[in-house]
Amino acid sequence: MNFLIAGFVAATLILGMFLFIKIIDYEFRKFIQDLGGKWEPDYGMEFPGGTLIWISIANLLRNYRVLFSILILCICFGIAFFCGSSGETVDPETRAVSETQSN
Repeated sequence: MNFLIAGFVAATLILGMFLFIKIIDYEFRKFIQDLGGKWEPDYGMEFPGGTLIWISIANLLRNYRVLFSILILCICFGIAFFCGSSGETVDPETRAVSETQSN
């Protein structure tokens, strides 16, 4: 059950990452169209600070999307593995005492 939940969380995060990239790309293209669609890369453009940060984050996620997807999967399934394997552990001394008392 832990791995099912981890898979769902990982899929949701990865889908959210791709959706974030798509939304920022759409907003950037809309901003360019509002300027008249005459944007030349050599000319330069002024962006508000917050917009520039969002564009930079989306660009980083777009360039390293495979690496971030693998990282998200490893973290989610790693947490599920460690949560699943941290079940009841019995101390050997306690087991020896309980075995002698049951006899």
